[in-house]
Amino acid sequence: MSKRNRRIISVVLCFLFCFNLFIPVYSAQAEPLTLAENLSDIQGHWAENTIKKWLRQNLVAGYPDGSFKPDQSITRAEFVAIVNRVFNYTQKAVVQFTDLSPEEWYIDDLAKAVAAGYINGYPDGTFRPEQTITRQEVAAILTQIFSLEGTTEELKKFKD
Repeated sequence: MSKRNRRIISVVLCFLFCFNLFIPVYSAQAEPLTLAENLSDIQGHWAENTIKKWLRQNLVAGYPDGSFKPDQSITRAEFVAIVNRVFNYTQKAVVQFTDLSPEEWYIDDLAKAVAAGYINGYPDGTFRPEQTITRQEVAAILTQIFSLEGTTEELKKFKD
């Protein structure tokens, strides 16, 4: 793997990991909260400025109860929604995961992720959208998006 690819991976992973714990996304029942001042729990938070910036860029939004939950881990569905917004994925494919309901807020985002080719789900045919996303899953998604390849020897350097 070239130094350039390693740098790109490092920057993207750092960026995503830094915000992994405080990035909720739009909910189907939620009215989009465009003003950060309306969110009850970001005032004084260490990531307040970044949250406000991401709100202005429509990358994230608050929850229906007027909160943002900046210290809550994000789910697999929330992460997919953010990736789609960051990379501006718009094409959709048929989603055939067995654990989804067509009424859920994240169905369109999963259709975009499937079309973009960066998610496959689990071997049992599920996606587990409400499950917290792991660092390993984030790394796998980024590897797909950036078409990265590594050798087994390179990967053995990492403990997790």
